[in-house]
Amino acid sequence: MKIVKIILLISFIWGYGRTPAQNTGFYQEIPYETIRNKIIIQADVEGIKGKYLFDTGAPVCITHSRMKKGPEKKAIRQMVKDAHNNDAEYRLVMLDSIQLGNIGFGKIQALVFDEGNPLEHFGIDGIVGSSLFPDIVIRLDPRRKMLVLASDTGSMELNPQYAIDMEKDQQNIPYIVIDFKNGLQEEVMFDTGTSAFYEMNEPIYHQLATAQGIVTKSKGFGASAMGVNGMEKAENKYRVQIDNLYVGAGKFKNVVTETVNASSSRIGTGLLKYGSVTLDFPDNKFYFTPDVTTTVDLNYKDWNVNVIVSGDSLIAGCIWQSMEGRLQAGEKVVAINGKRYDKIDPGEALTSLVWMEGEEAEITVIDKEGREKTVTIRKE
Repeated sequence: MKIVKIILLISFIWGYGRTPAQNTGFYQEIPYETIRNKIIIQADVEGIKGKYLFDTGAPVCITHSRMKKGPEKKAIRQMVKDAHNNDAEYRLVMLDSIQLGNIGFGKIQALVFDEGNPLEHFGIDGIVGSSLFPDIVIRLDPRRKMLVLASDTGSMELNPQYAIDMEKDQQNIPYIVIDFKNGLQEEVMFDTGTSAFYEMNEPIYHQLATAQGIVTKSKGFGASAMGVNGMEKAENKYRVQIDNLYVGAGKFKNVVTETVNASSSRIGTGLLKYGSVTLDFPDNKFYFTPDVTTTVDLNYKDWNVNVIVSGDSLIAGCIWQSMEGRLQAGEKVVAINGKRYDKIDPGEALTSLVWMEGEEAEITVIDKEGREKTVTIRKE
């Protein structure tokens, strides 16, 4: 089998959190909630409790608002590339402690986001990322909405037939190989900061576009995703349907995805709709325990214009082929089905607002000449 892979070299080396000796032989369950398919947990950082995004594709990060609640810390400046290859400079500090349930970590390096970072709109205090767990077993149990931390797999009753190899980069971010069942495999990041089931990196798309079992449904232009460093750059995008995709023992067909400008393709929290995941960091094993043994059909329709949040506005993000010439990427959306959205609350929009349902909608945009125009968009 041919494995396709793209490696992004990042100069920043994140320090790992360490579990104190008294934490050996532990098993800890931590409830979580989901906001737009993102996993939110409670954590105590240097004695201050708060909500944190659990993100296996990131290091430990703290928001500007949260850092203002504690004492000033010594920091160095560090350039960091986010999931969409956008660069930004952040402060790097040393945290004295992080407590997850009864499990304590000490002397952890963390990035501090600048004031106004989009992450603040989720109402959270930062990110608990993979850099904290180099020697811990983690289970994500979506049925109980429980994050489990354990010193080993002995208490988890894992089935060996569900185990596949897992690699880790220098930041302890996990990578696994997925199988397209047509002579191709791909190494992808397992990234719980991504809400999708599967996102295909654009360079990988160009390698696979003519492969058997991979069909390009549409081409578009624009941006459709936000990273911690802001909106991804507007560029060509491709909507793709994949006949077969296997994640370990999980079998999926007709998988629809859109390409992203990223360091690698990603499997995200969309996988948790179909089973539980265990990351055995000490033994470099990944377990996906599917809810069903049958093949899951993931075919779906999506809008021919992606309406996205940008600051306190809605904009036309990506314009797909069937709408070319009628709208332009970046035009401000001021009404949907007659309801005005001249100005929105970004926190509400990112966490709970639903502005389009059904198969068809009318949107009103302001074009470059400042005129309002209304067009009908559809799922296809």
